[in-house]
Amino acid sequence: MNPRPKSKPNANLPIGLDLKNFLWFLPVAVLLFYPPFFRGLFFSKEILLTHVLTSVIFLIFFLRKWSNKNTPLITGAMDLAVLTLVGAYLLSTIGAVNLREALAGFYKMFNYFMIYWLVREVAVNFRTYKSLLIVLFASSVGVAVIGIGAAIGVIDYPGAFNGSSIMSTLQYVNATCIYVAIMSIIGVALAVTEKRIPVKVLYLASTVLLLVVMLSAASKGAWVALLAALFIFIVIIPGSFRLQSAALFLSSLILAWVSSSKLLPLLINKDPLPSTKETVISELSGLTDIGTNSFVARWDFYIDALKIMGDYPLFGAGAGGWNSLYHQYQNHLYWTTEVHNHFLQVGVETGLVGFLAWIAVFLLLGYYLWHILKRRNDSLDPDYEVLIWGTACAAFGLVLHSAIDFDLSIPSMQILLFTFIGLISGSYHADFIGPQERESHKMFRMRPSFNRLLTGLVIAFAVLLLSAGSCFALGAFHADKAEKTAQAGQYSQALNHYEKATRLDPLNGKYYTDFARFCAVMWLKVEPGNVNSPLYKQAINEAHLAESLAWNDYKTMVSLDDTYHLLAGEEEMIRVGKRVIELNPWVVSAYDRLLGTYVWSINRWLVENPSQASDRAAAALSLAKQLSQQITKVNEQRGWSGPKLEFTDSIKAKQAQVYFYQGDYDQATYLFVSVKDETLVKNEQFQAFYAAVLYKAGRQEAARTILEQDHAEQADFTTLYQYLISLSPLEGR
Repeated sequence: MNPRPKSKPNANLPIGLDLKNFLWFLPVAVLLFYPPFFRGLFFSKEILLTHVLTSVIFLIFFLRKWSNKNTPLITGAMDLAVLTLVGAYLLSTIGAVNLREALAGFYKMFNYFMIYWLVREVAVNFRTYKSLLIVLFASSVGVAVIGIGAAIGVIDYPGAFNGSSIMSTLQYVNATCIYVAIMSIIGVALAVTEKRIPVKVLYLASTVLLLVVMLSAASKGAWVALLAALFIFIVIIPGSFRLQSAALFLSSLILAWVSSSKLLPLLINKDPLPSTKETVISELSGLTDIGTNSFVARWDFYIDALKIMGDYPLFGAGAGGWNSLYHQYQNHLYWTTEVHNHFLQVGVETGLVGFLAWIAVFLLLGYYLWHILKRRNDSLDPDYEVLIWGTACAAFGLVLHSAIDFDLSIPSMQILLFTFIGLISGSYHADFIGPQERESHKMFRMRPSFNRLLTGLVIAFAVLLLSAGSCFALGAFHADKAEKTAQAGQYSQALNHYEKATRLDPLNGKYYTDFARFCAVMWLKVEPGNVNSPLYKQAINEAHLAESLAWNDYKTMVSLDDTYHLLAGEEEMIRVGKRVIELNPWVVSAYDRLLGTYVWSINRWLVENPSQASDRAAAALSLAKQLSQQITKVNEQRGWSGPKLEFTDSIKAKQAQVYFYQGDYDQATYLFVSVKDETLVKNEQFQAFYAAVLYKAGRQEAARTILEQDHAEQADFTTLYQYLISLSPLEGR
């Protein structure tokens, strides 16, 4: 085998940093630089705009490539693996529990594929590879500067500093910590390969800033991931760089320790921070304690994720599936929107197909790196190799930490990971496989017709994402304007914005929910009680649409329940109230509210339709039985987030009223006596029911005592009491 020239640019892929090609490099650089600064693109407004930008850049690059007619769009196994992962997210929409969220997950994954592809197209020589790494590193330094600036009060970025920890623009301590930690490896790799002393010092100073934020963010999981990745990096890079890399990192860490423990507290004009030493010792001491709340909670997440995967084995539940389903699998109440393990998250969302595609990406990455390692003595540029291993170890650290946290649920972190993969894949195909090997290597054999089919699908999806992203982004804009104009009292403008939001994003149940609530509030202001009002009809119509779109979304159902209570829609209140409990059977207030709806319905039908009232009473007691059975399922060995699942005084009082209506006065008396909440006991309605129960149970003197002592002069109380004692028990008890 003939020696390969060191880092010679590939003539077939003429992307570089010369003036001729700078305009092609710049859009990709922008696409990689800004995501961390906008809350990691975690929220819809930012990610939707990114969909549009990525699609435009991708299509421009593809048209340029197609016009040159030099190579096909899909050029290797990694392209296929990442594209298969995209396909898995598309397939997951078939049986998705939340179609809108599943589509959003597919769009995100396709966005990551396009970024991977763009990076793979650009990173074809040492110069472009290093330039892209510098862009990523500069972005991370900017994040660190904002975090430190927010801590000392010179930069105003809401949520970047919480008084004790720097969270910077990612807004989450653990994600911030692992982000700056792995980028410190990139900083060391850039420093040891840099020959210019001033630039080398700049890299080291920037790395110190990253490590200051890492120490402040204080995440033991991130620190372990960093140590593992750093160890591999120092061991695997060429021997001439090992000692220097270790020394540079250690010196940077020492400077960061001194800065975070001595200098930073002096600059922060707030309450004293915990000392860096105490913070580090506290975090590290938790590594060996598997009984910590963090460890136990994550273990429960993983068990419940495996249960969901068992019920959705092939294509998964779609993106958003975990958040829609996990309450139905847990045995105690906890709240988390993510699994905190991206491997299991992918399994829940895409089933076996996506899980295997996800694993395949890293197996191929390992294959590429092994092939690169074999070329070490074959004229491989050592500087280039150091950067590649720095990239690989940073990716390894991120993936390792994603096994215990939800870093990769933050789009900017996924973009970073797929950028790392694209860098390695691009360098592998362009620099480490010669033309003859490229023709004969089995990994590159693909039928031209199949490649054309894949190319057509990719371009179609890119156009779809451009269109959908634009519409969804405009929909988000109008939804935001609708809320603001409604709050400002500009109701006609708000109505117009709500209509546009639902039209532009017709699968978004939240928009219909907000629209329905707006119409309900307006109806109560303008025409309360008039069910023939256009506002009432529109509110009901929008709410029904929201139900059909977000039947598995707990938060949407809770919001719809509120709206139906405003509209006094009896059947809707009961239907959605039941659904809220089905989606999360651990929230005691949901049982209380539905039971209250049943009591309200009994009062409504008591005279007009006793049979209907009797059915409602039976449903109410069935609900109480359901609550009792759910209480027996509680895992007492685990913690609990929120009010305890139990028969509260409010629930007991409502049960007592139902028993009263059914004529079971002994049970009603027992429940009324068991209520201890003073505010509830002193309530006029409670006292009237209690006195009526005592009267019906044959304890007239006790009833008269309540009547005379507390309420003799209250006309409303007396009227309610007289009405209650005149009632006959419901039939069907």
